[in-house]
Order: sequence, then C-alpha cells, then structure tokens
Amino acid sequence: MKKSFVASALAIALLPGFAFAADGKININGAVNEGTCVYGNGANGQTVNMPTVSAASLTTAGSMSTVTPFEIALSSCALAQRVAVQLDGAANGDSTTGRLKNIATDGAAGNVQVGVVDRANNSAELRLPGSSVGVLPSAAGTATIPLGLRYVSTGAATGGVVTTAMDFSIIYP
Repeated sequence: MKKSFVASALAIALLPGFAFAADGKININGAVNEGTCVYGNGANGQTVNMPTVSAASLTTAGSMSTVTPFEIALSSCALAQRVAVQLDGAANGDSTTGRLKNIATDGAAGNVQVGVVDRANNSAELRLPGSSVGVLPSAAGTATIPLGLRYVSTGAATGGVVTTAMDFSIIYP
C-alpha cells in the first residue's frame, strides 16, 4: 500500500507540468501613434454633387464620364506619420466591379455605378472595399486626400437619378 501511495503522489506531482505545456505561440505586434487625424465633416460627412450627363454617353459597359473631383480634408494629424483613407464601401459596394451601386429607389438611372478614383495617381480607379490612398500631413498637421468620382456604365445606361454613399476609415499605414 505504501508503494501505491508513493507512486500516486509522484504521478500527481508531475501533472501540473503537463497542464501548462505550450502547444503554440502567438506573437503580438502593435503601435501607439502620436495622435489621430480629425475628419472635419463629422459623422454626417460631406456631399459631392456630380454633374448631369447624357445616357447617350454611357451606351456600353465600361463607358465612363469625366471625373468629378473632391477631397477628404483631415486636421490635427501627427506630422511625421503617414495617414490614409481606406474606402469601406461595403454597404453599397458591388463586389464584382468594385464600384458603388446606385441605391436610388425612385426614378433611378439604370446600368450606372459610381467609380472612385485616386486623383493623385492619374485617376486610377480604386476598388471597394479595401483600397486606400495616403499622404504625409503638412507642417500644419493637415492632410488632403484628392479623390474623384465618375459614372461608369454596366450596360446601356437609362436616364434617372443616381444616389449612393461610401464609408471610409482613417488608417495609419
């Protein structure tokens, strides 16, 4: 009986070592930035009014209008830290084309989407969601992201209203 007790005690003493054995490792990296930029237009955002174009100029899939420029202005940015705007667009984005869908419900234009372009990069089209455009802030701590919008047809466009919206996040790549 004494030998059984010693063997049992020895086995129990070894158990905690097995309970804490590591099967894997997770490395964690992060960053603390000097300060975050402020979007001056707040939660309500800004409105970009695109010009009226003729449906005749958007007759085939891939036809595009000229670019309507707009900017996202940021302030109170850390001076030496790159800041970018990442386009979310998930709510109104078309996962096939990467453009914004027309969400107008009454009198909507047909076969028309809105493409977002990077004006600093020869108006290269940005795919939603996930594309980002970044800049270094000015000495005053401001940053301006130059973007643009254009109508893009998915087929022969029909006349009507175009309405959409796009969310974005301020990131620090």
